[in-house]
Amino acid sequence: MRLSSKQLQSLVSQYQQWHSPILEKHLNWYRDVDLDIAIERAARMEFDASGAIHPHQRFRQLRWFKDQAGYEKAFLPILRERKVEIEECREFDELYKIVQRAFKKIKGAGDLTTYDTSLRIGACKKVEPKEVYLQSGALKGARAFLSQTGGSLKLRSGGHYPVEVFSGLDDFSAAQFENFLCIAHFVLSGKKSFSSSCLSLGKGGC
Repeated sequence: MRLSSKQLQSLVSQYQQWHSPILEKHLNWYRDVDLDIAIERAARMEFDASGAIHPHQRFRQLRWFKDQAGYEKAFLPILRERKVEIEECREFDELYKIVQRAFKKIKGAGDLTTYDTSLRIGACKKVEPKEVYLQSGALKGARAFLSQTGGSLKLRSGGHYPVEVFSGLDDFSAAQFENFLCIAHFVLSGKKSFSSSCLSLGKGGC
């Protein structure tokens, strides 16, 4: 089912009301701290000050790591090995490639965990994505969004694309748009019905 422009704008408003502040809170946990601390928090997949594991890593490919100790044991050494590279990088894509190379050693650490970890460490370094990185739910959301808006670009997991490709959402940063696509993908694809509260807390698809 194709959404009207009014319904698409409603999804954007719902995201901005309920989910954008959560993304900001999450990234604030990694800002204004030493890089060593940010790397430790990223290795534990911490969501915020509560110490909870981010839902992406708790319920997805890496769910066999049952607590922070398991994550830390697997991820912290390989991130620390690359601290100098991480310190020296100045662009998000460069940071993403460093993390991607490191995570090749860990079964299940795919595009989603690579992106999330890069975003967290990038928040510490004040290095943000300039393009929309797609994986998992965000990839599904992007394909559905382009289908809704008449786009025909072929998208792949792990690919990154200019925000301008997704016309009509120019007010979003690249990180916000990735987050929006992930959360809204069930509605954008028609697997979930649209309503004025379909993205309210607890109802998103990410």
